[in-house]
Amino acid sequence: MNKVINIEPIYQELPSAFADRLGIYYTQQVTAKHKKVNGQFFTPAPIAHLLASYCDLIKTHIRILDPGCGTAILSCALIEYLVRIQPKMDQIDIVAYETDLDLIPFSQKALDYLKGWLINKGIQFNYMLHYADFVLENASILKENRLPSLFEEPRSSEKISTLSFQIRLILSFLNTIKG
Repeated sequence: MNKVINIEPIYQELPSAFADRLGIYYTQQVTAKHKKVNGQFFTPAPIAHLLASYCDLIKTHIRILDPGCGTAILSCALIEYLVRIQPKMDQIDIVAYETDLDLIPFSQKALDYLKGWLINKGIQFNYMLHYADFVLENASILKENRLPSLFEEPRSSEKISTLSFQIRLILSFLNTIKG
């Protein structure tokens, strides 16, 4: 697939809307077979916003795990929501995973736009985008049934929260659609 992405953000576009447009463009470039083989489901923006609205986390520094980020629409919607309900937000960190190498440039573009959007709001944003399968990369922890320890709040004086909410929503949603 051609990795040149000719889509740019629209002036004052929300990051979730940009991520949604990137996802729509990407799905038009790949076959249904490709999406099926890769287990891809691109969450529509209204669903992403609905899922985000269930979060009631009020922290000034959060960390988010996005285990199958696609174009990062779920992370974008969640962050937009959290910034709206927590005006004193000062830092957000994301660890994102994506298994489709062709999708990585789209993920990167969405996360870079999200970073600029947050910087304009005075919020520090850091992200790590892994080209890997989250489950396989953490198989030993999952095999030992240590999953809850992945999402414990760090033991430090900082007010940092590991946001397990999103992964629970994503896994629940994926289990629902995969039946």
